[in-house]
Amino acid sequence: MLAYLKNRRGFTLIELMMVIAVIGILAAVLIPKIGQTKDSAKLAGVESNARQVQATVEALIERNKHNSTQLQTDIVNSLNGSNDTADESDIVNPFNTNSYGAGSNADDDNAVVVLTSSGTINSPLPGQIEVSISEHGTSANVDQVVITPYDNESATMSAVTVQP
Repeated sequence: MLAYLKNRRGFTLIELMMVIAVIGILAAVLIPKIGQTKDSAKLAGVESNARQVQATVEALIERNKHNSTQLQTDIVNSLNGSNDTADESDIVNPFNTNSYGAGSNADDDNAVVVLTSSGTINSPLPGQIEVSISEHGTSANVDQVVITPYDNESATMSAVTVQP
């Protein structure tokens, strides 16, 4: 028995092929699961961004509850990043890793948050968040703010309506 083990130098071709087949089967099972995990993590990132925008809007509503004419200006300034009151620098689009940027034009690929005056974006990009501000009649009082995130196929996710 000892002589047989001494003369044996390595694995047989059959043994190597079996190991490669097992590794191939495991890879075929695991790779699609990893892809689905990435997509669900990116969608969770978009939902987190939308909740962060919602929290910013709700904080501004609370701060301006006695001065409703200033509310829209503060929301626009804060979401545009021109206010020192809120730091949106950590909002990143998980689908294209653009850092925070807001704008009124959805064609801007860098805009993660798009401000509209009620209505929807014509061709939203994956991961964008639309913030629609509706006013009371002709006054500058904000009636409601609708926050709509878009998923990886540019379809709307669950929209949130915030009313002052």
